Amino acid sequence: MAAHVFTAPVGTAGRKPGGSEGKDAKHIVLTALKGVAGFFDKLRRASDAAAQYDYLSRLSDHELRNRSLERSDIARVVYQKYFGDAA
Repeated sequence: MAAHVFTAPVGTAGRKPGGSEGKDAKHIVLTALKGVAGFFDKLRRASDAAAQYDYLSRLSDHELRNRSLERSDIARVVYQKYFGDAA
């Protein structure tokens, strides 16, 4: 007597009918890519903020006053410019 072995088509076992796996995978990939893009955007803003802080901190007090700044304002002004009011 021959044994009958049931095999599901390759790659379909345990999946819901309707093809939603492609949409789920696409959503996961897009979410990951948005996260990576967000990371690099924050990294770029941090680098730009550091360069701006360095530039302003090297100015004389007179040059800062010409820009309506005090030395004690530099960190706050640069942070607000690149990251908004979120702390």
